[in-house]
Amino acid sequence: MKKLHILRTILISICFALMLTLVIPPLFDAFFNKLDPWIMGMPFLVFYVLVVNIVIAVILTILWNVDKKIEGGRKDE
Repeated sequence: MKKLHILRTILISICFALMLTLVIPPLFDAFFNKLDPWIMGMPFLVFYVLVVNIVIAVILTILWNVDKKIEGGRKDE
């Protein structure tokens, strides 16, 4: 049970850090706002935003499953 709580904390931290990279202008502009490396027909910025959103969705799905295991399938009344 303790390992699940630690995993939950780590996943929430990763999600938060990824979301911060999308909203902090100096970090976002300096590293990701580029047109040159085209990946799968998209500029790097569009590709990065797409990948970050997909990764966050996957992490949140894993987090949802971890929360269900922590609660033991208990339903709120």
